[in-house]
Amino acid sequence: MVEKKLNYKSKISHFLSKNGFFIYIMTIFMLLIVSSCNKTIQTEKPSDLIPYNQMIDITTQAYIIESMLYFLPPDSDKVTISRSMYYNMFEENKISKEQYVSSINYYLAEKKSAEKFLRAVQDKISIQRDKYFEKLDISYDYLTQHQPQMDTLS
Repeated sequence: MVEKKLNYKSKISHFLSKNGFFIYIMTIFMLLIVSSCNKTIQTEKPSDLIPYNQMIDITTQAYIIESMLYFLPPDSDKVTISRSMYYNMFEENKISKEQYVSSINYYLAEKKSAEKFLRAVQDKISIQRDKYFEKLDISYDYLTQHQPQMDTLS
């Protein structure tokens, strides 16, 4: 059992170092921290910059992927599933991981553009959420107003 845990941890380390998702996530957080300052950062426009609206769609997909991964059972092979989902996202959008990272870095480099970009992603997610609940014939507002009490769940 201990051997499996060590093997699993080494797979995660290998995955993070090889594919750079950890570096990507840390880059995003660092950019958000840096962009929260009032300083303007001059970022060079990448030659293979993904168009703004397409980048919003792709980032929305990435958020949905992360949400799905978060809710997977603990015994799932999240590394393999994550790799597969992101690979499919990149393939579907005909972009590379490097192109996505350079584009996200560009769009999040300055505070105002980062806020605008992330607000657009949030709006897109809200629209998709509302469409989903519409298909179920349930409103999101109804669900948030009629949450079960914790003592009634037992």
